[in-house]
Amino acid sequence: GGEYEDQQKSLYSAARFSLTDELTFIAGARAITLKTEGFSYGNDRKRKNDTILPYAGLVYDLNDEYSVYASYTEIFNPQKEEGADRQRLDPIEGENYELGIKGELLDGKLNVSAAVFKTKQSNVAESLRFDPVSGKQLYDGADYLSEGYELEVSGEVLPGLQVMGGYTYV
Repeated sequence: GGEYEDQQKSLYSAARFSLTDELTFIAGARAITLKTEGFSYGNDRKRKNDTILPYAGLVYDLNDEYSVYASYTEIFNPQKEEGADRQRLDPIEGENYELGIKGELLDGKLNVSAAVFKTKQSNVAESLRFDPVSGKQLYDGADYLSEGYELEVSGEVLPGLQVMGGYTYV
């Protein structure tokens, strides 16, 4: 047994710049501090990760109802899974790219969107084997490339009644 504690703090900042009446540039970043202290099954769980994740996007208004956008962001996700060395895997890191179109119809009562995306991730937990000594599943970090698209519709179908539906293919 054992006891350990994870603590994550984040600070997010973004700025919007109107380049023209139709074109907006968005830039931002998220600063993350991840700290773990304690022990588990005789292993010291102490770790510390500090990182800054940038974000950038462009939005172009086609007209009053539709806009197209492109975005880029970096990925950082801590994991609780353990590797063969009985230590927790390093956080997932990667990048995400997205292109899409959004529409606000019927005086804002109906929202529609469609997007294509590509996500590159490294160190994603992938099952390695079961360890009978600790009674735990062990993992290894793997690289993944995901591509797909998503469609979404949301809005107010009756006064006070909101609905949302979507489809994602990866």
